[in-house]
Amino acid sequence: MSSAPLLQTRALKVHYPVSGNARRGGNHLLRAVDGVDMKLQRGKTLGVVGESGCGKSTLIRAILGFAPISAGDILVKEASLKNLKPKAWRSIRKSVQVIYQDPLASLDPRMVVRDIIAEPMRALLPRQSRSQIHERVSDLLQQVGLSTRHMERYPHEFSGGQCQRIGIARALAVHPELVLCDEPVSALDVSVQAQIINLLQSLQVEHGLAMLFVAHDLSVVRHISHEVMVMYLGQVVEYATRDELFSRPMHPYTQALMMAVPIPDPVRARNRKPTLLAGEPPSPTHPPPGCRFHQRCPLAQPLCRIQPPELRAITPLHAVACHFAEQIQQQNFQSRTDG
Repeated sequence: MSSAPLLQTRALKVHYPVSGNARRGGNHLLRAVDGVDMKLQRGKTLGVVGESGCGKSTLIRAILGFAPISAGDILVKEASLKNLKPKAWRSIRKSVQVIYQDPLASLDPRMVVRDIIAEPMRALLPRQSRSQIHERVSDLLQQVGLSTRHMERYPHEFSGGQCQRIGIARALAVHPELVLCDEPVSALDVSVQAQIINLLQSLQVEHGLAMLFVAHDLSVVRHISHEVMVMYLGQVVEYATRDELFSRPMHPYTQALMMAVPIPDPVRARNRKPTLLAGEPPSPTHPPPGCRFHQRCPLAQPLCRIQPPELRAITPLHAVACHFAEQIQQQNFQSRTDG
């Protein structure tokens, strides 16, 4: 079996022209994704985290072909998606499916569950007979924890968690190798979130799926991911294995995100010194010079305002885009030693 990544991006950029005030310089580019390199192996999950507007969902849209590639490239099974012709997308569609953020809004309210799940099979697997499609739909409903009795119901008759299970069944209908999860549990109650995450993990093992999992919630990402990529203003600021990132975060932005995660222990929560981010992220149409995070970074130095940091490997399992990553690494080590 090939060891090549199932999904890979190379210096990927997705820029949108934005009309502006002529007195302020006319038109500008919105740099939604601005030079992202990533790799996802078969059967693994890459978690993507960051604040709203950092480019997470645009990354998924670019992989699906819904957002044009401005520069760089996307490769699925070593095949480039750049300038791909419409007919060539059919094989990609069978390999790559998506689970959306809003469970109910992602389902056609005029279709019953049977037709919702069968629709991608009819479009991408035209040789399948009616009986084969019916059998596949029945099997998928059972795999996601629903009953065949639900086939003739409409989406509005289900809870949010049940609608997301239907969305997962639809994503699996054509036997994909890669599933893109665009914040699939953010609209659900906490108890239901856990159920959906556990379901995705079991289906990943059963079907050998690779998953790109976009989320705001670091605790969810920690539970489901093998590797984690942290994005800020269209760029990757930290990329590491899950255990490496959560035990030794090296970028000040990642540290601030982790400090915002609630701790269920009240004693530990009171003793924790929070790292609060000042202000809002800059506009992606006018990113600041140098490091894009320097205006909010508590460790910013004059160098950060001038020179953009490169994403570089600090250890074989950990890459960081920060001029002072080694010092932060040493501080982390010292704090663990003192503790």
